[in-house]
Amino acid sequence: MLSSAAARGALSACTAIRRGTPEREALFVRSLALAAVLSGAALAESVPPAVLQRFTLAGEDTLSVVAWPLYLDEPALYILAGAAQGTASLLRSDTRLYRRLHHLRWSVRRRNVFDYTLHLGHGLFDLGVMAAFAFGDERARCTSLAGIEALVSVAATSMLLKRILRVSRPESDETRKRYFNGLRDDALPSGHTMSAFATAAVIASEYPSSAPFVYGLASLVGLSVMKRGWHWPSDVLLGGSLGILIGRTAVKVNQRRLSVAPGSGGLALGMEI
Repeated sequence: MLSSAAARGALSACTAIRRGTPEREALFVRSLALAAVLSGAALAESVPPAVLQRFTLAGEDTLSVVAWPLYLDEPALYILAGAAQGTASLLRSDTRLYRRLHHLRWSVRRRNVFDYTLHLGHGLFDLGVMAAFAFGDERARCTSLAGIEALVSVAATSMLLKRILRVSRPESDETRKRYFNGLRDDALPSGHTMSAFATAAVIASEYPSSAPFVYGLASLVGLSVMKRGWHWPSDVLLGGSLGILIGRTAVKVNQRRLSVAPGSGGLALGMEI
C-alpha cells in the first residue's frame, strides 16, 4: 500500500515536469523524497524485527565511528598530537617541499606508476575492497563492517574539514598557498589519503602481517595526489593521520560492541554488553 503511494507520488512529479508547471524542480525533489520515505516505511513493514535490530546496531556503530574524536585512547591522542605538530611545521615549507616532490619520477615501461596508485585512494575503490571482505570468514566479515563504517566517517570528516579550512590546491598556484579562501578550495585534508590510510588501518588491525604492504600502498596514494597537483605535503600528512585514527576507531568500536558470525540464512550480529 505504501509502495503504491510512493509510486503515485513519483509519477505525479514526472507528469508535472513534463507539463512545465511552476517550481517543477522543487516539486520533483520533494516527491522523490516522499517516495523514498514511503518506500522505506513499506520495506520496514515487511522486514522481520530481528533483522531491523541488526541494521540498527550497525547504524549505531557507524555513528560512533563518525564521532571518532570521542573514542580516542592514549595512543590515538599521541598520533593526533604528532599529526597536528607535523602539519603545523609543514605549513611554512609546503610550497618548497611540494616542488621537490612534484619532480619525483617513477615509471614502469614508460608509464607513470603514480597514475595507477592514485586510484587506490578513491572512496569507491576502497569501498569495493571492504565489501569484498564480506564474502570471507568471520574475521573478514568483521573487517568489512569496520572498513565500511570507517569510510563513511572519512567522507564526513573530510567534507567538514575541507569546508572549514578552504585551502587552495597547488595545481591552481604552486608558489602560493591560501587559507580560508573560496568555497571551491578544498585541499586540506587529502580525502584520497584519508580513505587509503583508513582502509589500511582496518586491514592491518585485523591482519597484522599485512601492515607493511597496506601502509606502503597508502603512502603511494599520498605521493600520487601530490604528483597530480591536488595536495600539499601537509594535506597528505593530516589526511593520513586522520585516516589511521578513524580506521583504528572503527575496529575498536566493533570489537567492543558488535560481533559478526554466520547465522541461519546469512549473517548474525551479536551485541556485547
